[in-house]
Amino acid sequence: MTLINKSILAAASTLLLMAGACQSDEPFSTVADTDAPQILDPLFADYVGGQPAVIANIHRDENFKMNLVVTPSSTTQVKWWIDDALLTEGCKLDTTFLAGTYTMKVTAENSAGSTYRMGVIKVSPLPDDPYSEAVGFERITAPGAPATLLGTNLDKVASLRFADGAEMPFTYDSSASCISYTVPETATNGVHRLILTDADGVDYGANTVTVSAGALVIAGAERMTVGENTTLTGINLNTVETLRLGDTPLTVVSKSNTSITVKCPEMEEGSYMLSGVAAAGDVQFIAGNEIVSAMKVEVSANKALWEGHHYVSWDNNDASPNKTFNLLPLSLFESMKPGTTLTFEYSIEPSAAYHKMGLATGWWTDLVPQFEFSTNGSVSIEMTAERLSLIKQQAGFIVIGHGFYIDRVTAK
Repeated sequence: MTLINKSILAAASTLLLMAGACQSDEPFSTVADTDAPQILDPLFADYVGGQPAVIANIHRDENFKMNLVVTPSSTTQVKWWIDDALLTEGCKLDTTFLAGTYTMKVTAENSAGSTYRMGVIKVSPLPDDPYSEAVGFERITAPGAPATLLGTNLDKVASLRFADGAEMPFTYDSSASCISYTVPETATNGVHRLILTDADGVDYGANTVTVSAGALVIAGAERMTVGENTTLTGINLNTVETLRLGDTPLTVVSKSNTSITVKCPEMEEGSYMLSGVAAAGDVQFIAGNEIVSAMKVEVSANKALWEGHHYVSWDNNDASPNKTFNLLPLSLFESMKPGTTLTFEYSIEPSAAYHKMGLATGWWTDLVPQFEFSTNGSVSIEMTAERLSLIKQQAGFIVIGHGFYIDRVTAK
């Protein structure tokens, strides 16, 4: 599957490069022509966390340039790959990219062997460009499924497409600065690069979307309550056949493409591995930043009041539902007994610059001191008579802050 858009491929025609072996520009050949190739220059940074390091940070109106020195220069063929697609050949690369993040691989090969180097190229948009990058898990989707893009200057977008596909209809929501679209039914499994086009026909980058026909649980599976229903969200969940906590099967209450509700049986509190089978194979789960075939779930006896994956950022405008978490009704607190402890389970948004949370009344009066954090966790608050009175007087209860998701609220 070719992931480079037409604009990038068109730009490749203007590259300053040498086709075939690197001969005339090389000052020397240090080994025999029959030896395996070596890349002498430039030096690439070591991998970070098992991933290629960033080798360039440029703006989309700047050229990315690199000159590779290889030996034996007379017999070695150099090829440049972007996102696993061949871009060009030769020792010199001089080209532009649309805004986004790209994985570059350069290979050196002759009849005696081959070698390669890898790095990440980050291309920033210009201030007035329409642009979008991942905020949470909205970039993981399924064929035929609704999807969302969050970003800046998206009101300028006149058309939207995958680089390897046809134009997709979309709508723009000015209140949330987002685009809603439907993934084509014919979209193939894998990573697709998104292209935004303005009214003048100019293309802009919007990074990538991962399309999968397999069952993937994205959120909601970290914790369950004995005897209570839990709703898991994700993609292709209507194809799930069974889910198990350890050796104990879960009862499926309902399911759709994007969610599945299960009931946790009577069992001891503790940690269990959640796994499952779907029509296309094992159910997959997002655990942290990894996709796994089984994930750890904490089972407790606390009563669940709310479950989901609700993003919170006070950077959003007042009309956005994600300005705060305000999904616990005032009626809940009007009937709540003093001494009840509420626990809010949360997960961080990795791309956020910081993570800060506050528990407050509807008038944004702090009920506990605001705090910062850097990992997934939970926070508990005892609902004293004084706090309950304040909540009733000041338009209810909200969670405020930035850079996190509320995943579950329980009471004890």
